[in-house]
Amino acid sequence: MNTRTKSYRVFLPILLLLAGLGLPSISRAATTGEVKLPLKESLSLLDRIEKAEKEESEKGEEEAFSQLLSQHLEVRVEGEEARFTGRYRVEVRGRSLEAVPLPFAGRAESSEVRPAAGAALDRTEDGKVRLTAAAPGSFEVTLSGRRGLEEGGDGWSLPLGEMPAAVASIEVDLPAELAWECEGTVVVEEEASDGRRRLRLAPLGNEARWLRLHRELGDAETRAVFARAVVVTLAELSAEGVRRHDVVHYEVQRGELGQLEVELPPGLYPQEVGTDEGEAEVAVEGGKLSVPRRMRLADSGYLFLTSPISTGELSLAPVRPAVETRARYLVTLSSVAAEIRPLPEAGWMVVDLEDLPAALRPSVSALKPSSVWRRLGEGEGPAPTLEVRRLPDAPRQEALIRHRQTLSLLTVDGSLVHRELLSLEGVSGALDFQLPEGATLWSASVDGVAVRPLERGGHRAVPVGFADGGRATVEIVTVTERGLPKGRSRLGMDLLQLDLPVLEHSWRLLLPEDHRYRFAAGTLSPVDPARVSSFSGETRGFFSFGRSAAPTGGDALRASGTSTLRGRVTIDGEALPGVSIEARASGYGGSRYAVTDTWGRYTLRGLPADAFEVTASLDGFNSAVRTARVGTGGMAALDFELSLATVTEEIVVAAESPTTSYSGPTRKERQEANEELARNLYLNQSVELVQGLAGGVKPLKVAIPERGKALLLSGALPPQEVRVELEVKGR
Repeated sequence: MNTRTKSYRVFLPILLLLAGLGLPSISRAATTGEVKLPLKESLSLLDRIEKAEKEESEKGEEEAFSQLLSQHLEVRVEGEEARFTGRYRVEVRGRSLEAVPLPFAGRAESSEVRPAAGAALDRTEDGKVRLTAAAPGSFEVTLSGRRGLEEGGDGWSLPLGEMPAAVASIEVDLPAELAWECEGTVVVEEEASDGRRRLRLAPLGNEARWLRLHRELGDAETRAVFARAVVVTLAELSAEGVRRHDVVHYEVQRGELGQLEVELPPGLYPQEVGTDEGEAEVAVEGGKLSVPRRMRLADSGYLFLTSPISTGELSLAPVRPAVETRARYLVTLSSVAAEIRPLPEAGWMVVDLEDLPAALRPSVSALKPSSVWRRLGEGEGPAPTLEVRRLPDAPRQEALIRHRQTLSLLTVDGSLVHRELLSLEGVSGALDFQLPEGATLWSASVDGVAVRPLERGGHRAVPVGFADGGRATVEIVTVTERGLPKGRSRLGMDLLQLDLPVLEHSWRLLLPEDHRYRFAAGTLSPVDPARVSSFSGETRGFFSFGRSAAPTGGDALRASGTSTLRGRVTIDGEALPGVSIEARASGYGGSRYAVTDTWGRYTLRGLPADAFEVTASLDGFNSAVRTARVGTGGMAALDFELSLATVTEEIVVAAESPTTSYSGPTRKERQEANEELARNLYLNQSVELVQGLAGGVKPLKVAIPERGKALLLSGALPPQEVRVELEVKGR
């Protein structure tokens, strides 16, 4: 149905009326309720009707508005803060959806809108309250909250906010001893009774105004010292018990203080006393403590008292300064798991650090308090106490793997070999693990001594014994038959699953030279910079421990050691991860290997007492060789500082990394050399028969390359299932 047809039917009674007023050329139809008009006159009439309807609609829109008609503010001053109650009347006409701001100087804690239907309150980004009405009507809004008095000069100030309503009024209830002034208002009524002063004020204009308060002093008081204090009690909970500290912060607003005096509660005997001037001489007489000052206090200062540790209930009986006390706070500090609260609860209120006086806020915040409370009046009855309920200690995970170092070798004949070096702490009995699918256990050793793994519950277990407080170094070697297809492919590698949490894991992958590799996904992350670099000589002695039944050479080195060699490798003082460390014993001729972690650290455990030639090498850096001697059961430290090599070789970098300039053989010459090396590895004497040390493992043919590509991964608190996926491209 188009607009004209709709308007025609709606205004049919108007058409009939106009027809009766004598519009020309109107013919009446025989059928009752129908009128026939010429087309031209009918269209003209419809245009006039639409124009009148539009003018009526625009007229209604111009009359729509939202307005704050009246505003009434009630303020009650109590102590160091004021309670605010704002009452507003808002009128909404027409279809106005404009939000009406409601000026409120306090921090709104509760609100009420009547009628509630069709209206809602919200806050702007700067914390102001607004009313939005979805339908016309009159609304009454009540806001309640509080705000602290702001100190300045010899008194306090309190913002009252703006009063934009046409009808506005202010009522103030404050202690009778306070003098007041409020610019921009007219006093309508003022009376004092029952120790309170009540004011009715009429604001002039809608600008923001302040209520300023100060003590009303007589002639004698004007010559006296006027000072106040804030008392903060700190309850410090530790494993030994609870220690109480009391800090009295003085603010002198007139005159000077020659000494600081406080009245001690019964049973409180300070162990240490000091002031902002340092240690001081203390005089205690009749339960009153006096500290004379070297320089008279004319502005602000403090007195602190420290009591002995209490193992029983801690009394919070207040320390009473000789001057007026503005407020009392309780701050709890805890180094153990516990629930702490003051009793009775009705006498205290939880506050945040912003409620503390500005002078105390930075010092208390630096202590990192557990909670902050404010005392609500002194009250009658017994002295308040501190309730402490210690929580049970969280269960400790005593057994863990401090560091897991994995060295994986993908040989040119398709075998994937993983060597795991695990640093255990708190382990007793055995270490449970589960082999990945298709993997074969090659060997296992504990602190360099070969062991036979156990079978239990579908898992394998390496017996570690109960010596040395549960600390041990476990080595596990596994083998998986794996080949590299030609062309592009995706290679996935899974490691064995351990039943203990691992704090730190580093994984170094050694890959054949004749392929290109790129990290695709994995549990661990590539070490920055994420790249696949070259290695040379890192596989020497990789399987030397399993070639004979009697330990000789490298086997003897692994079987009889009780010493440790550790150190750090750096370049220009910065940690250098992924550096290969080889320690060759002069007496046995065997070698031990390690790789530096993310922080450039390495550890070689289970070494015999001997002199070692230690080599640190990494592709692109000049190798360093040093000598170290370790004693039986001892520990030696040996650090290295490497430097960049003067001639760099080509590095195959993942994705769009920039090209590295180099001097040396061309890429074609290097590729031909790599292909020649691969052929030699297959055809010559690189294929060896190696017998694992785990009982029942058959000898496996493993082609061990001397050169290849390397990738270093690392991570903290990894999951049980550790996996990496590489994108592989054959040449």
